[in-house]
Amino acid sequence: MKPNELSLTQEILGHTRFHFITYPANESDPALIDGLEAIERRMENMHVMDGNPTAEAYRRGRYQYLRAEPGEGGVRDIPHPEMSGANFLIHTESSSSGALLSYEEVLRALIENRGGSVETLAGIRKPRSYTSFDMTQYAYACALPPGSGARLPIGVVTPQNKTKD
Repeated sequence: MKPNELSLTQEILGHTRFHFITYPANESDPALIDGLEAIERRMENMHVMDGNPTAEAYRRGRYQYLRAEPGEGGVRDIPHPEMSGANFLIHTESSSSGALLSYEEVLRALIENRGGSVETLAGIRKPRSYTSFDMTQYAYACALPPGSGARLPIGVVTPQNKTKD
């Protein structure tokens, strides 16, 4: 395959963040729950939605709580204790980074004021057709569309950095 046969688009469809949260409390914290509900009020809960978001939902932002499984890494993993030791994880996405930055700012204040920490990995979402036809058929033709947590209860986060940084 020649490089000119690839469709390497520069188009960015949206922004995404994975917030790995280490929270020391072992008991319920109603004020924290109220604070999280307040910052998520305008956002769409991905856990209950099937399929791709509407343009309006994607503009407002979407969130999803995921249970972290500390200690599931392997010996070949790059050490990242903030990620591997997290108690829980919140995935957010939006068509603009501004909505996600606002969410993260308030989330950090809520968690850090209670002695916890937030490690955020940020990324972008590109169109799926950014490579050769053969690779598209191999990697994406059988891929499941987004689904609710009831239908697809397990997710895996595999951070990748495809830049020089």
